[in-house]
Amino acid sequence: MTEPIASDLPVRQTFSPDLPELRLLAQFAGIEPSQMAAAFSVPELLFEHITLAELNRLTEVCVRIGVLSGQLAAASSIATATLEETMQALHAGEV
Repeated sequence: MTEPIASDLPVRQTFSPDLPELRLLAQFAGIEPSQMAAAFSVPELLFEHITLAELNRLTEVCVRIGVLSGQLAAASSIATATLEETMQALHAGEV
């Protein structure tokens, strides 16, 4: 049996508990940032750091943030389109 070469191995992401986004996400899910960072830095040991209930809360928060991100992106697109129309009208002397 051959040993895997480095390019065959997944790249590990190390998460810092000081990362502002991680701290906010942990706060929303009610998890200590250090627990969350440890859990996701070594996924094989995830449940040694957080419980299934905490993982479920984190998943719910991520879904809600995803929905909100989509709504904000849509609103931003509408605002940008409105601004572009206004700028075109100003440039054409229609306003």
